[in-house]
Amino acid sequence: MQRPPEGVKLVIEAVCIMKGLKPVKKAGDKPGQKIDDYWEPGKSLLQDPQKFLEGLFKYDKDNIPDPTISRIQPYIDNENFTPAAIAKVSKACTSICQWVRAMHKYHFVAKSVAPKREALRIAQEELAETQKILDAAIATLHEVEQGIATLQAKYEDTMRKKDELQFKTNECEARLVRADKLIGGLADEKDRWKESVEYLEKVIGNIVGDVLVSAGAIAYLGPFTGDYRAAMVTEWISLLKDLNVPHNLACTLVDTLSDPVRVRSWQIAGLPRDNLSVENGVIVQYSRRWPLFIDPQGQANKWIKNMEKDNGIDVIKLTDKDFLRSLENAVRFGKPCLLENVAEDLDPALEPILLKQTFKQQGSLVIKLGDAIIPYHEDFKFYITTKLPNPHYTPEVSTKVTLVNFTLSPSGLEDQLLGTVVAEERPDLEEAKNQLIVSNAKMKQELKEIEDKILHRLSTSEGSPVDDIDLINTLEASQIKSQEIKRSKHINEYFTFSLYSNVCRSLFEKHKLLFAFLLCSRILQHDGKIDKEEWRYLLAGGTQKVGDYSNPAPEWLSERSWLEILTLSSLPSFAKFARSLTHHIGHYKKYFDSNEPHREKLTSGWEDKLDDFQKLLVLRCLRSDKMTNAMQDFVSNHLGQRFIEPQSTDLGLVFKDSAPNTPLVFVLSQGTDPAADLYKFAEEMRFSKKLSAISLGQGQGPRAEALMKSSMERGKWVFFQNCHLAPSFMPSLERLVEHIDPEKVHRDFRLWLTSMPSPKFPVFILQNSSKMTVEPPKGLKANLLKSYSSFTDEFLQSCGFKANEFKHLLQSLCLFHGVILERRKFGPLGFNIPYEYTDGDLRICISQLKMFLEEYEEIPYKVLVYTAGHINYGGRVTDDWDRRCLINILNNFYCLDVLTTDHSYSASNIYRQIDPDNDLTGYMQYIKTLPINDAPEIFGLHDNANITFAQNETFALLDALLLLQPKTGEGGGMSREEVMENTAKLILKQVPSVMNIEKIMKAYPVMYEQSMNTVLVQEVIRYNNLLGAIHDSLKALLKALKGLVVMSQALEEMANSLYINHVPDLWAAKAYPSLKPLASWVTDLVDRMKFIKDWINKGIPPTFWISGFYFPQAFLTGTLQNFARQEVVSIDTISFNFKVMMKDHPDLKRPPQHGCYIYGLFVEGARWDMTKWQLGESQPKELYTEMPTIWLQPIANRPPAVDGFYDCPVYKTLTRAGLWNFPLFLFSHSSSFCPMTGTLSTTGHSTNFVFSIEIPSDKNQQHWIQRGVALLCALNY
Repeated sequence: MQRPPEGVKLVIEAVCIMKGLKPVKKAGDKPGQKIDDYWEPGKSLLQDPQKFLEGLFKYDKDNIPDPTISRIQPYIDNENFTPAAIAKVSKACTSICQWVRAMHKYHFVAKSVAPKREALRIAQEELAETQKILDAAIATLHEVEQGIATLQAKYEDTMRKKDELQFKTNECEARLVRADKLIGGLADEKDRWKESVEYLEKVIGNIVGDVLVSAGAIAYLGPFTGDYRAAMVTEWISLLKDLNVPHNLACTLVDTLSDPVRVRSWQIAGLPRDNLSVENGVIVQYSRRWPLFIDPQGQANKWIKNMEKDNGIDVIKLTDKDFLRSLENAVRFGKPCLLENVAEDLDPALEPILLKQTFKQQGSLVIKLGDAIIPYHEDFKFYITTKLPNPHYTPEVSTKVTLVNFTLSPSGLEDQLLGTVVAEERPDLEEAKNQLIVSNAKMKQELKEIEDKILHRLSTSEGSPVDDIDLINTLEASQIKSQEIKRSKHINEYFTFSLYSNVCRSLFEKHKLLFAFLLCSRILQHDGKIDKEEWRYLLAGGTQKVGDYSNPAPEWLSERSWLEILTLSSLPSFAKFARSLTHHIGHYKKYFDSNEPHREKLTSGWEDKLDDFQKLLVLRCLRSDKMTNAMQDFVSNHLGQRFIEPQSTDLGLVFKDSAPNTPLVFVLSQGTDPAADLYKFAEEMRFSKKLSAISLGQGQGPRAEALMKSSMERGKWVFFQNCHLAPSFMPSLERLVEHIDPEKVHRDFRLWLTSMPSPKFPVFILQNSSKMTVEPPKGLKANLLKSYSSFTDEFLQSCGFKANEFKHLLQSLCLFHGVILERRKFGPLGFNIPYEYTDGDLRICISQLKMFLEEYEEIPYKVLVYTAGHINYGGRVTDDWDRRCLINILNNFYCLDVLTTDHSYSASNIYRQIDPDNDLTGYMQYIKTLPINDAPEIFGLHDNANITFAQNETFALLDALLLLQPKTGEGGGMSREEVMENTAKLILKQVPSVMNIEKIMKAYPVMYEQSMNTVLVQEVIRYNNLLGAIHDSLKALLKALKGLVVMSQALEEMANSLYINHVPDLWAAKAYPSLKPLASWVTDLVDRMKFIKDWINKGIPPTFWISGFYFPQAFLTGTLQNFARQEVVSIDTISFNFKVMMKDHPDLKRPPQHGCYIYGLFVEGARWDMTKWQLGESQPKELYTEMPTIWLQPIANRPPAVDGFYDCPVYKTLTRAGLWNFPLFLFSHSSSFCPMTGTLSTTGHSTNFVFSIEIPSDKNQQHWIQRGVALLCALNY
């Protein structure tokens, strides 16, 4: 190759340089220029390829001269001298290029490694020298070790001899220690064993009496309460003593027959730890009949389920379609079976099971169940529970089962509530308690085993006992175990507030103070700080007067208050209070007039003598309207301010406490809907797409059930609204909730429910749910804010050129809506019947207002009043007196005057029209300036209405507290039974016997000329029915209290009424309408009978006590009939004229020629002005005043009065409406108003309404109508 490629040429040049070959000089391109040419020397190298390659392999790479490296460097730096570049020209030269570059690189690497190689060589030489020295040292060490080994052998021999001596020394010392332990341990155990032997000897000696008492308890005491059981056992023990039967003086069923280890296992399974529950467990264990638990709180149900859970318990109900099949399987396979929620009658198909009617068939034990004969497994167990709190089982049922009263006792409740709080707040303590119970049982068992082992070792020990180490350790373990057994401590203060907070969520606002006060009082009662009789007085009032002192200040101290003070003096702590009040009447006048009497001090002697609770009794007598304020202070003083502060419901907190098997229930009140709040909460929890809602109603049950089952599996939320509208679905819902298995249901599943209070709502769900109350806003301010929050500026301007009129009338209408809603809180003063007006009524009225404004040029006030007063709102009104009131109120709001800016709706000018130029924001700002508490003036009522409202609130609260009282006796004072017996005897002594009707009919025969004879006879017949019922029932009750006759349900309810100072339903059903407490009712009845007997004995009276008539309407009709027959006119044309007499009724000695004089009426909402001789405004704090005698003058074709009077309705009681007992034949009268009250009889009248009287007045009727003025035959005291 004469002209090689440049790359090949570069490679050959580089190889030649590396080999040290000199180039050939050749002429260059310029004249005289000589250049190096390596191609010729290079070709000579390549002529022998094998030799060339061998030369490359054997190249002395470790000694490359530096000049050679310098000369080759330009080639290395040349970009064309790279393997990649050369490969494009010649693959063979590529390898040679790589070799050159490798040699160049190796040179520099070897250059850096050379010093290290030299250092290695020197180090290896030094190592060899050191190794020689080491070998010599090792040889010397070996010689030394041989010498040490010889010495070690001598040392070990010496130490062996020493250890032998030490072992003998230790053995001697250990024997001395064991001997000491044995002597001391046996001495200690001797004392304990001696006590055990003495105890066992005593038990064996008393075994006959103790087992006899226990057997009696198992056989007979199961259905009774703990107190009754204790009383019976005490009586039995006294009989054993009289008969000289050996017995333990403190003999109990639990001590005699219970096994502590078994009892603890029951408690671990959920048996309450109180003595009654333990007794029940023992009764179930030893009874030969299957148990039927009276279990209203579900305690036994829970215990049985937990106890038999591992045994595969079957839970059935009589309502299950296949309950017999489930029972048959349990019998066949020896499984426990629980029959839940039975009523007072059991299915006859259960009889073979209850009577255990087993028999042998082909060598096997069998039983006939229905038509089938099935094998009877010996391990089969049967339990029955009922939720009825006081069932009455027939003797046939009672003899087939063992009735066990599992009604929760206070001590059991305390322990369970404590456990719940501890489990929630301190799960470590709850776990420690459970472990402690288990370890206690285990240690007692171990202690018994240890004692047995000690006795065994002592009896079988061979040789010296001090050498029996096992015996010594066992004895020591016995002492340790006996000292380890201990108890847990209780939690109190935090639990109290936690309980209050959680319960308050499920209470309406009006009941929260009630619960706080009840909680506080129960704590104080438990501590013995509240006397039982004083507590009873607070709730029910007094029943017996001490002395008959006259009222010292009738001008301000009402007869009711004075009567309360006299009955208060029957309590030991208040024996001299009535006299003291008389002597310090000025001080108590100041107390009475105070705006905060509950914070006023009593006279010096009583201020220091009475505690906070006792001062409440004084306040109850003098200013009962301030009782709720006093109760708040009482709770705050004893429990803290936080117990009376508002407890708001936080859905987040409620949800946190919930679980998949714990429903969340919204308890509704009228006009509320929590759906929006729930949807908002679902969005916050990111569950808005997993929330499914159904409004329950007819036909929605199957759909709801399917949705709930699906949601339980998929972890969704279910929202069932208006459960009270689907009573038929409630049993299915209860079953679904009962069968939610916490271990199988999706953890995200939740069941949300809404319901109005309803008796059909399942009790099980109520008891096992988180409950929240939902209430509408209260007060005019809240109602107006609610109404205006739904408006917009566009809506306010929607009537065009009549926008101002629309705004005025809209504000007036919204205020009217709030007024009639809030007026209900004043009771019958507001409306006879508390109608449930809704926002829908307001919306339709607003719609009609807008429509009429747009359609009529002039505002049609009559049309507006008619549509609102008679149709929209009035359509709900069933009482014509209420309709009269409603229309009168509406006339104040739908009238021309309200179109005036700054028109005032009240004398204080607080509620007024505002400038219609205001937009929605302006109206809202005005509303926010209104007071939270509304004065009675805006409702048209007197300021005394607030006192009436407060008193009604007080007595409603006290009545509710009465309903919550336990039916069992408590310590201190007379027992419930003694109070009932004394009250029954006192009433029997006071109430006269039945009158001789035949004798009376002869004295007052039916006469055409005198209708009053018939009225009297009818009154006697009615009163005789009542008197007979009172005497018969009281005599039966006294026998029942002595155990001579059965205490029926009716007698039991009657006895409870006697205890709480209420008129028994048994009497009320046969009596006239009355709101009086029992003591006052009896006094009133005695007065009524005196009135009737005076009539019988002295003839027709000149004046009639209209309140003393059982049926006053008949008396009024008789008066009209007498006039009609005397004047020979049609009774239909006759009506009464009314004249208020100047004389008192005792001064009227002769009856009028026509008509009659009546007295005994009371005015509410106003008073009779004795100066002006007309109706006048009430005095401050004067709620009721007595009306003078009235002359009822029958007149034929009497022209209706036009003005100067108030057409005043007369009612029998303060409730005005709501008591309907008899059909009514009533005279017609000329008044333009025909009253109807609530539910109507065939003539359209309620029997609580008597008639109406035209009372003179210088004010228009509208004023008194809005005042709620009425006449009453009787008060509530």
